[in-house]
Amino acid sequence: RRAEEEAQQRWVAQRRAEEEARGRQEDQRRAEEEARRREEELARAQAQWKSTVNGRISVLPAHMQTQAKETLVQFERGQITQETVDGKLSELEKKWRADQAASEAARRRTEQRRQAEQRQQEEAARQLIARQQAVEAERRARREAEERRQGQRNAASVGLGLGGAAAGGAAAGAA
Repeated sequence: RRAEEEAQQRWVAQRRAEEEARGRQEDQRRAEEEARRREEELARAQAQWKSTVNGRISVLPAHMQTQAKETLVQFERGQITQETVDGKLSELEKKWRADQAASEAARRRTEQRRQAEQRQQEEAARQLIARQQAVEAERRARREAEERRQGQRNAASVGLGLGGAAAGGAAAGAA
């Protein structure tokens, strides 16, 4: 009977040990699964981050893209952190926006200068045309005045000629 009880206790102890071993195996399997899930999440997050970074890089001008890609290579080699990459990218983006703003301001100034020059040229052309028209009007007025004077002189000459002929005819008639 005692041997039976000892066998029973050994059997229970063995079952308990097997159950604990299964529990430890299950805990280890869960921990490994959780670690794998975290690694996959991290890999997805890094892929998403890298995709975002590549998108940010792609809109930069070529010389800045080169700098940004060098920074990304440093990250991939483990030389710098994501935060450093983000910081350097932000600096490049800020510089690019400043360059764009300066370029736009210069373009606006150039356009304003071009428009002002065009207005000046148009005004100079209007003034030239006005002067030419004034000169032409004055020439026409002089010519018309000269023609009137010439007409009056001709009329006076003809009148004198007729008057002289009439006077001569009267004198001849008297004689």
